[in-house]
Formats: sequence, structure tokens, C-alpha cells
Amino acid sequence: MISKDFLMRQLETLTEVVAKILLKKDIGVKDEIRKEIANGCKTLIGLDYNFINNLPVQQLVSFFSISGKLDVVKTLIAAKLFNLASDAEDKEEKVKLKVKASYLYDTILSDTNDDEYHDLKKEIEAEYEKIDKELDALEAEN
Repeated sequence: MISKDFLMRQLETLTEVVAKILLKKDIGVKDEIRKEIANGCKTLIGLDYNFINNLPVQQLVSFFSISGKLDVVKTLIAAKLFNLASDAEDKEEKVKLKVKASYLYDTILSDTNDDEYHDLKKEIEAEYEKIDKELDALEAEN
């Protein structure tokens, strides 16, 4: 079980990373978004973004479950980073990243059956539904 202090620190750091990415998104510098994603991944997960992005998502889940229990924090951060990274990519890559994010969110929702993450699960459900709608819209464009 992770401590609430650790979770809060990680979420605060993630919030800082998200703010930087959104600022870069607003000014439309895709290379800077990619750089912030890579820095955030290294800082928050301890892994290279290209490494986790090139892994099949199922293998990434296994990687985050090394101890036999899903590392919810790392899985959540990876999902958020994939979703944010999709904004800096063309349509095909955007869909791939959103599918990865959706899969990771679904994994968290199906793997965490205790009340430890009750409030977080509500946020994840909302993100999951939002991505699902975005994927439907992208598919409808074809």
C-alpha cells in the first residue's frame, strides 16, 4: 500500500508537468511538448519515454506489475503522459497514444477493487470516458 504523502507528492509533480505541457500546447510548439513529456516520464516514472512508448501496452502493464501488484501511480502517470503526448502528434499516432492511455486507465479501474483509490477512480473513469469519446470522434473523421 502506498502512502498518501507519496501519492500526493507524485500528483503535485505531475500537475507541474501537465501545466508545462499545456502551456507548450497553447503556443503550439510540438517539439517542446515532446521534450516536457520525456522529462516528466524520466522524473515521475524513472524510465525513458521512448522506451515505454515502444513497449506493447500489455507488456508495460506487466512491467508496472513486477511486484505482483499493479503500481497504480506509475500506470496513472503513464496514461496521463500518453494522453498529453497525443496532442503533439499526427492523427495516426494520436489514436495509438489515446488507445494506450485508455488501456492503462481501464487496467487501473479493473485492477483496483478496494476503496484505497476511491476518489482517484472517479477521476480516472471521467478521463477514460473522455478518451473514448475522442477516439470515436477521430474514427468518425475517416
